[in-house]
Amino acid sequence: MLGSASRDRRLGLQGDTSDARTVSFLHVLDVLPRLRRPPRYILLENVRGFERSAARDALITTLRQLGLHWRELLLTPSQLGVPNSRSRYYLLARRRPFTFEQPPEGQVLEELPFCTCGHTNNSDSACNSCNKPVLDRLSEYMSGKWDSHDDSAGGLLPPTLGQFLADVAPSDTSRLLLPDKVLCRYGELLDIVRPSSRRSCCLTSGYGHLVEGAGSVLLPDNNSEGGGGDGGESGALDAAFAVARLLPPGDPARADRLRPLQLRWFSPQEAARLMCYPEWFSFPAELTDRQRYKLVGNSVNVRTVAALMLVLMDGESGQSEGESEESAQAGGAC
Repeated sequence: MLGSASRDRRLGLQGDTSDARTVSFLHVLDVLPRLRRPPRYILLENVRGFERSAARDALITTLRQLGLHWRELLLTPSQLGVPNSRSRYYLLARRRPFTFEQPPEGQVLEELPFCTCGHTNNSDSACNSCNKPVLDRLSEYMSGKWDSHDDSAGGLLPPTLGQFLADVAPSDTSRLLLPDKVLCRYGELLDIVRPSSRRSCCLTSGYGHLVEGAGSVLLPDNNSEGGGGDGGESGALDAAFAVARLLPPGDPARADRLRPLQLRWFSPQEAARLMCYPEWFSFPAELTDRQRYKLVGNSVNVRTVAALMLVLMDGESGQSEGESEESAQAGGAC
């Protein structure tokens, strides 16, 4: 069961169980104990902050009634080799005890308890790099997901945005350029990334028409092949904004200064790829870009969920084991 309820993504609109949108979630919690065959497994996703809500407490009460074991996590795709951040709450529940320890009451795990380095040649039960236990199927799934090893930081690097989005980069970006209204009024609120960047902000359902907190925008980088430098682009960016800041807020001339940068939105297909939708995915032709952004912004990161399902099914056998492998394959190349 996948679910999301009761905690709004915008701070300040956190009505918890008093929010009308929570009614369906609470109804599910009421029905679950009365089912003739209650679920053996539950995977739930929600926004960060759900772990401190009354709705979460009601969920835990129901899990106890069902006799399920559970684990709670706060994860972001950047922990799994994706150049995008999307911190979300996840809950895994099942009948069999988990093979990893539960943190103290009131705390949640902030990383997966198993190795996600993607090394498949570990002969020991623990990874030689991160010292975490190795879950074979998770290691196989994560193989090739990272770009390279960063010896200076002692960790793994996600691919650059240019590498990650190479096969879905649009040939015509004119329709994706930021309009003058955005450049003029909200230019300094933009989170600007380049093809050589290894990060981007969470893309929300308002992406493409909202600015603050809705996601990053892209600055073209002609020197990004192979992760090239961005010194020239940084200089042009800084110079353009330095001049724009000398003009009064809302002055149309601000847009004149920033327009040559050709800042643009990620395309809907690029947004879907950042959510790790597989290569074969495509939107229905009749959907507008705004509808596509909304669908992507309201969905889940495929790689994160696939990894969690492998953890959820760890140690299971028979049909459940087959289902576990299908779950990982659903992530495709992502």
